[in-house]
Amino acid sequence: MSPWTTLPQSWELEDVQAVLNVFVTALSGMTIFVFTRCYWSLGARQAAKGKAVPVSSLLSLNTPGEAIDILLLLKSHAFQHWNIVAQSLVVIALSITTILSGPIAKYSTRLTEVVVHTEVNGHLAQRTDNSMPVSQVPWNLTQTSLERANFPVDQLLDYIPDTSDFWVYRPDEWNNTWSMSCETVESTPVTLYLTSECDTLTGKFGGAIEDEIFPAFLTSDYGYYDAGDFYTNATFIKDLLVCMYAANYSNWDEALSHIGTYRMVNMSMVALHVHHAPKNASDDYAPCRFGEGPVGSASYTRVDCTVQLTNDRIPDPDWIGFPDVDDVFSIPSAMVNNYFTRFKDESMADQKISTISARELQRFYQTYMITKDTQRKRAVKRTISVRVPAVQLSNAFIAVFSLLAAFICLGGPAYGLFRFIHRRAMDSLPQTKLDWLLECIMSRSPNPSYVGSRGPIPSTVTKPQAPVPWHVRADRKRAQFEAATYSTKWAEEPPSSPYDYDVHAVSPVLPDKVPSGGRAQPNLGFWSPHPQENRPM
Repeated sequence: MSPWTTLPQSWELEDVQAVLNVFVTALSGMTIFVFTRCYWSLGARQAAKGKAVPVSSLLSLNTPGEAIDILLLLKSHAFQHWNIVAQSLVVIALSITTILSGPIAKYSTRLTEVVVHTEVNGHLAQRTDNSMPVSQVPWNLTQTSLERANFPVDQLLDYIPDTSDFWVYRPDEWNNTWSMSCETVESTPVTLYLTSECDTLTGKFGGAIEDEIFPAFLTSDYGYYDAGDFYTNATFIKDLLVCMYAANYSNWDEALSHIGTYRMVNMSMVALHVHHAPKNASDDYAPCRFGEGPVGSASYTRVDCTVQLTNDRIPDPDWIGFPDVDDVFSIPSAMVNNYFTRFKDESMADQKISTISARELQRFYQTYMITKDTQRKRAVKRTISVRVPAVQLSNAFIAVFSLLAAFICLGGPAYGLFRFIHRRAMDSLPQTKLDWLLECIMSRSPNPSYVGSRGPIPSTVTKPQAPVPWHVRADRKRAQFEAATYSTKWAEEPPSSPYDYDVHAVSPVLPDKVPSGGRAQPNLGFWSPHPQENRPM
């Protein structure tokens, strides 16, 4: 199973990452909100029943700062409050996730390619053109397209998709007319001695052409060569490239196409590289261009192929490949033009000359034929496999944030339902930092009958009254919050009333003595929904 999930093709990588950035930030913040309130509801559930509960069970941590503050307060006693430690770690982890939302979005996505079945533009071959001029750009684009598609070299094409499309070869999508079966001779060294004969290429090379390098050259109906070289002076050729092509046609079919068709072509192609050859200073016409004497080194690559029409289910025989051409000379000329730029550049730079492999010869023959046969540019659309860019999302990212989203979807409604069921008790249960501050203000609101130097004092105990509407309670809280004051002098003056010690927290166990360090252990105390009942009478 792949660790990645592919998103719709229309989605751009930058857009996905931007959305994920916001998503991670929002989801992490919402998870902190829901988690702290679900944790708080565990303690609040007991308090809502009128029981005194530890203040630590009502502690809500919403930021890393609050988590660090409580851990610093507890210090070594933090592990006695595992629930606070767990809440702190969750809040800190989710806060870090929010900060790292950008890198998370970046490394949780990647741009890849997927293969789809779609309609593409292309051109259909036609049996009208014997040759074509030098067309290096179309050749390069076509060769690149065929290599990228992993198109086999054992057939010729009747149709070429647009080279700008990243199409992929699938055998069941193609029904080409011509097959190509080849025997190859990879780069093979050969000993050469150039003779004084200038009438023929075979004579100039002293019989090595017909005997070893290219036996089909003299026995074929058509046989031609072309050459290109880089020379350093009038008598020395540093590197020489000779390309040869020969073909025999057979199995003539008069009825196949308007010009007839040879159903079989036996052809051979050779690329010969000669290093350090003598040059004839007085004659520039090949083969007399080459001087007399031994060469430094030489090697050749050859392919011998049978090109045969094997598909008789042809809708229109005029619109298929045309390998049985009369103008054979253009083929070795095209070979030299295709390879010579690289060949000369390497020779001039004193680099090792790249060997032309047998597969390269087959691929170029295939390329030359389809570019030659589609010069008329008959546009045709076909449905084939195409590789298109697509954005993928990490399955690990999906799993983790799906769990967080599920927690929010379950925890949020559970918390809301809890508050609804216990809505009357919730009015007196502090949760957030503001709730605790308001609780302190309301429980120690000024009494008109007493004025002391320590500021607010506790109100008198009152009997339960009828429920007060929520908007009235909210107005009262807001008024008390805005009117409340605080002074640091209160902490410096002695208490003027025993009530000033009341903080609505009653410790279940008071330490008998202070430890030797001079400090008592931290104690978060208990909270009661009826704090006045714990005051001395």
